[in-house]
Amino acid sequence: MAKRSPERTAYNNAKQRCSSDTNSPNYYNYKGRGIEFRFISFEQFFAELGPRPEGLTLDRKNNDGHYEPGNVRWANRKVQRENSRQTHYRFENGEGNPMLGNPQLNGCCNPKSEEHRRKIGEANKRAWAARKAAI
Repeated sequence: MAKRSPERTAYNNAKQRCSSDTNSPNYYNYKGRGIEFRFISFEQFFAELGPRPEGLTLDRKNNDGHYEPGNVRWANRKVQRENSRQTHYRFENGEGNPMLGNPQLNGCCNPKSEEHRRKIGEANKRAWAARKAAI
């Protein structure tokens, strides 16, 4: 039996995530959020992305968007982590900087400490207040 290509695996996995039923652990992260798989064929998917570079995996540029032409790319883990719904941003001078729980990144402490949770909570409150004020 021939080994499946990494591109075909990524295609099948993304398609499965978007077609899972409510009993699937992925349902609420994909189909339950309205995210659809819009590629018509593997050939269209491959023409959009090309061969998967070593160490990269499938990512949606707009995390709230669909798996469709123009919204997918091969990305490394750091890019994907910054593009996730779980990443909080610190807004300074109109720019959002990701706060990933990394002490070097946000000038804090142990990511599991109460101080860390408090600082992230305060930063998020300030960020939302700044965003609301800008609207």
